[in-house]
Amino acid sequence: MAKKLKTLRQRMADGTMPPPAEFKSPEECIAAYESGFEGAIYDPDGAEEVEAQPDGVFGDAAHKYGIADSGKGKLILSYTSCWEVSGRDDWFQGSLSQPTV
Repeated sequence: MAKKLKTLRQRMADGTMPPPAEFKSPEECIAAYESGFEGAIYDPDGAEEVEAQPDGVFGDAAHKYGIADSGKGKLILSYTSCWEVSGRDDWFQGSLSQPTV
């Protein structure tokens, strides 16, 4: 039987927020997921709030603005990867706050 994940509201109420993940490699991340790491906190309240906003459903917004499949077949690098290669960020889009693993 699959374990029922707590919602964000439940975790906030009972103080059971997990510590931030500190993976050092993709292999560590994969191993964590394979051993039961949740990876995300289910938030139905938040999902409804986001989806109710204009362009709140990413797939719909991608089609609306003509960017659906725009990255298909292309190499996509994170900000940190681009920075490591060049040491500057004036030639690519992104920001240091881009989530990375």
